[in-house]
Amino acid sequence: NYEGSIDDAERWMHSVETYFLINPTIYSSDQTKVTVALQYMTGGDAHIWADTFYREAFEKSPPDFGTWKDFRKSFTKSFHPAD
Repeated sequence: NYEGSIDDAERWMHSVETYFLINPTIYSSDQTKVTVALQYMTGGDAHIWADTFYREAFEKSPPDFGTWKDFRKSFTKSFHPAD
């Protein structure tokens, strides 16, 4: 689970992507990857960020969570330290 710590962001993302890599049949679509990652953002700033992401996705008809690439970019912008 991820709670929004900048110190844990990269480790958490690597963990999630490794899980997707070793389970390619289950996690074959971007939508599945994004929604599963959001499920593990359970506390702190990460929970607030995920709730906003959900709300924006469900405002579309049909709901659209975008691509994994876009999710990763948005996550990195929000949870990695600025250069």
